Amino acid sequence: FFFVSLISVYWWQMTGQQMDKVTSFSSGLPKGERDAEAHDNANGLEQSKDPLRPLGGDDGIMVWQQTSQCCRCFCCLPNVHWVLHPPEPDWAPGQPLPTIGFVEEEAEFLGRCCTFFYPGSRPTKYTVYDGHDNTGKKVATHEKGWSCSPWPWVPPDPRVRIPWCCCLPQLETKDADGKRLGRSQYVVDDACVCVPKFDVEGPTGEVKYRLSPDTCVMGMCVRCRCGGQGGNCLRVPYKIRQPKPSQQQMGGAEICDLWSGMKQECCTARNMWRITYPDLNGESAEDAEAIRQTLVGATLLLDMSLVGN
Repeated sequence: FFFVSLISVYWWQMTGQQMDKVTSFSSGLPKGERDAEAHDNANGLEQSKDPLRPLGGDDGIMVWQQTSQCCRCFCCLPNVHWVLHPPEPDWAPGQPLPTIGFVEEEAEFLGRCCTFFYPGSRPTKYTVYDGHDNTGKKVATHEKGWSCSPWPWVPPDPRVRIPWCCCLPQLETKDADGKRLGRSQYVVDDACVCVPKFDVEGPTGEVKYRLSPDTCVMGMCVRCRCGGQGGNCLRVPYKIRQPKPSQQQMGGAEICDLWSGMKQECCTARNMWRITYPDLNGESAEDAEAIRQTLVGATLLLDMSLVGN
C-alpha cells in the first residue's frame, strides 16, 4: 500500500507539473486574488516595466504562498509557488492585493517527500517571474542543493526534533543571466541553538545583514508579537540587523511572518510574509536591486526551514 501510494502521488505531482507549463497559475486563485488580478489588468499593472524595480519599490514587498497544502498526500510536499505583492502595512487576511510577481518552485520528488522529516534539506530552485504567472519575464532565481536540516527528525517519534549545527541550508540568488546577486544562509554561531538566525551575503560573499528574531526566556526562545490589527494580530518578526558583532536593528527593517487567517493557518497552510527593506539610499540601483532579490530568497529559505513544512 505504501509503494502504491508513493507511485500515485508521484504521478499526480508530475501531471500537475506538466499542466503548470501550459496553463496560467492565476486561474486557480481564490476569488479575492482573482479580483485583485482583474484590478491589475484594468489599470495596466499586469507586468512591471522597470527592470530595476520588479519588487515593490523602496519600502518592501509581500510574499504570499499560492500553493495550498490542504490536499498534500502523507509526507509528500507539493512544489510550493508564491506570488509577490506591493507592501501593505495594515494587510488583513482575505484582503486582495495587486500582483507584481510570481515565484515558481521546481524541486525533486524525493526531496519533497523528505521535507516533513528533514525540513529545509531538499534541493530546489525558485524562479521569479514578472507578472502573474510563469509566462512573464524571468527576473531571478534562488537555488540550493541537498543540505542538512536545522531541525531533523529523531526516530521513532516525528514530533521529537533536535537542533543541528553543520551543513545547514543556504540559498543562492542569481539574476536572469546567471550572475550571482547574493546568498542567504541558516547559521548557528552561539549557544542559543533554538533561535533561528540567517546571514544575508552580497555578491562577493561579504555578510551584509543578520536576520534574527527578538528573544525571551534569557535569549533561548523566539518572541512572538500580539495585539496588532489584521495580519499583525499574531506575528513573528525577524529583524534585519547589522552583521556581527553589533547586530543592531536597521530601523524598522524586518521579514515578518504574518497571521494569514484561521483557514490559511489551519487548513491550507498558506503563509504570508512581509518584507520591510532596510535603507538602501546609499546603494547603487544595481546593488539595491540585488539586495531586494536576496532578501526575497532569504524569506523563501526561512519559510522552507521553519514554518512551511
